[in-house]
Amino acid sequence: MRWENRNRGKSGYAPACANEWVRGVCAKPEIKCSDCPNQAFIALSDHVISSHLRGADQARPGGAEFVAGVYPILVDETCWFLAADFDGNEWSTDALAYTETCRLRSVPAALERSRSGEGGHVWIFFSQAIPARDARQLGTALLTETLERRPELGFGSYDRLFPSQDTLPQGGF
Repeated sequence: MRWENRNRGKSGYAPACANEWVRGVCAKPEIKCSDCPNQAFIALSDHVISSHLRGADQARPGGAEFVAGVYPILVDETCWFLAADFDGNEWSTDALAYTETCRLRSVPAALERSRSGEGGHVWIFFSQAIPARDARQLGTALLTETLERRPELGFGSYDRLFPSQDTLPQGGF
């Protein structure tokens, strides 16, 4: 889930654990979550999705702000979606050109504005899990074709693909 430290001006995503900060169970910050013997990661559920769409988790005190994140690559190195990330001044022009290439290739794609409002994501969902490597090759081929069709764009706003790697790193969290 998304975390934010307003004092330090930092934010990011971390695995959601049902035992986080539970006295006598969670030893943060002395023990990293990746080394914790009491890991109890929260599975994706209707409640998690509902909380994400509402922007708040009614089960948490005061209906605390809630944004779910997802690791796109699964343990078997497959994925159910690919997202192309565009940021910066020309993000909408570049993302729309990429979306147009998807349409021309009969690849259903959905464009959304990013959280900051200063970028966007083009999502491609698969009907079954496919190797992350294949998904990324598709995304790269679509980028290449878009640049060939519209060389004047330059794609300065293109940031990266999610999943951002073909395989899971060994020993990673």
